[in-house]
Amino acid sequence: MSRKDFFFFFNEELDALGFPMDDSERIHALSKVLEIKPFQAASILHGDCIPNPDILNKISKELEINTRILLERSKH
Repeated sequence: MSRKDFFFFFNEELDALGFPMDDSERIHALSKVLEIKPFQAASILHGDCIPNPDILNKISKELEINTRILLERSKH
């Protein structure tokens, strides 16, 4: 699975949800919603890592994003 693909598709989903476009505002909003540290949110948003299962679960629950589909899209 490509981290960059995950980054692209995840940010696309956040755009659709109306998350801020500004990088620092988006990092802050995501860290607040998912209750994670800002550096973790930044790593996910910048494509530095794919979230661990706990964070994927929070993404699914809090943002109502189907992470299974997101991960499948990232495989190609």
